[in-house]
Amino acid sequence: MLTQSLQNIAGAVVRLGVSVATIPLLLRFLGVAETGLWFWAQAVIGVFTAVEAALATTATVFLARDRDPPAVAPRLTIILASVLALSLALGLVLWLSAGPLAALAGDLEGDQRRQLVDALEMAAVVVLARLLQTPFTSMQHARHRFGAWNLLQTAQTAATSIGVVVLATRGGQLAVLVGWQALMALVFLAAHAGVASRMWTLTRWRPVWSGPHFREMRRYAADAAMSTLGAVLFSHADRLLVGPLLGAAQLGVYGSLTAMVAQINTLSGTAAHPLLPRASELASQPPGAAPAMVAPPLRLSVALALALSLALMTLGPTLMRLLVPRWDVVGDDTALQLLAAIYGLYSLNAAGYFLLQGLGLIRLTGVVVLASGLASLLAIALGAHVLGLRGAVLGNACYIATFVLVVLAMRQLGIPARRWFRWVSVPLLVFVPASM
Repeated sequence: MLTQSLQNIAGAVVRLGVSVATIPLLLRFLGVAETGLWFWAQAVIGVFTAVEAALATTATVFLARDRDPPAVAPRLTIILASVLALSLALGLVLWLSAGPLAALAGDLEGDQRRQLVDALEMAAVVVLARLLQTPFTSMQHARHRFGAWNLLQTAQTAATSIGVVVLATRGGQLAVLVGWQALMALVFLAAHAGVASRMWTLTRWRPVWSGPHFREMRRYAADAAMSTLGAVLFSHADRLLVGPLLGAAQLGVYGSLTAMVAQINTLSGTAAHPLLPRASELASQPPGAAPAMVAPPLRLSVALALALSLALMTLGPTLMRLLVPRWDVVGDDTALQLLAAIYGLYSLNAAGYFLLQGLGLIRLTGVVVLASGLASLLAIALGAHVLGLRGAVLGNACYIATFVLVVLAMRQLGIPARRWFRWVSVPLLVFVPASM
């Protein structure tokens, strides 16, 4: 388990470095307003791929549970058929609705609106390719093969980010940048499919449909979608609100800051992610196996979240000043530090999030995440209206309520609060005074 967490972290650290370096470079070469439109387009992609996490979780849990070929065949059939249908439908809807969606971005100049429409049409390909990757990445997770997955994910992030920055330096418009993103998504879709095909010997697989299997997986996926919706409201829909409320320039700053600090959750989440397939196998484990399984990823996830939060609170403003022209004029150090603290604290939920899903308590997870996401979205909108950028930032704090997922998961596993709190007490005791 620890080895898998470390594999995930190694890949995530590289992806984090690439992502963090990309944001100020986009601000430098695109300008604040154009960067705001880039983040708005990414938010639309995030909303249209909202089912991605629900599909991935469902596929991972059920493929990890069923190992023998007769049981796996109908699972694979249902997963592949469902993802294909959804990806085609959502990609088509986004392509057809590019114009009306661009009109929601606020008061844009004619050229900006045309760029955004073209970008959203290209984004339909991104949505299609990203959703089609889902079953193939889930096949790797279900077999606990995180090495190849991390290598491909890191390569995709690096290739996409470097290409976007290079195109931006050469005056590439928004549609060109999203077009490159779409191309990379298609290339790495083929790569993930190749790895999964060899791992699962898909050349020998034959489609087998099962109504009972479909209904079971549909119920699980519907509950998983509730969690996904809450996460999407928090991580993407906020930008769709901030843009019209504060304008493209302020969205550029808000989107840059949230994209940077979101790497805290990405890194801590990758450390805890191996708990998802492992938790689904707990029923076959001897009594008392849970603490030994849970403790290392939980400790690692919490330590990473808080350490990275402190690092961004301390070094983030300096980094932005070095890389972004006129940051002292357009930026906000306090907003960045507040976001880093908020994201560090909310990212403590990672182990509970994956454990509850793996244990089959997906509806409970969904209720907590959806309620927190809705509360955050309302607080962000209200804060932006009343206090501007810093108000929008403060609204993110409502999502810290998702820490209750850890409490619920530990209770479900019968691990006393005093015991699991000892596992995370040291990084918490360091973080609190250091962040003051």
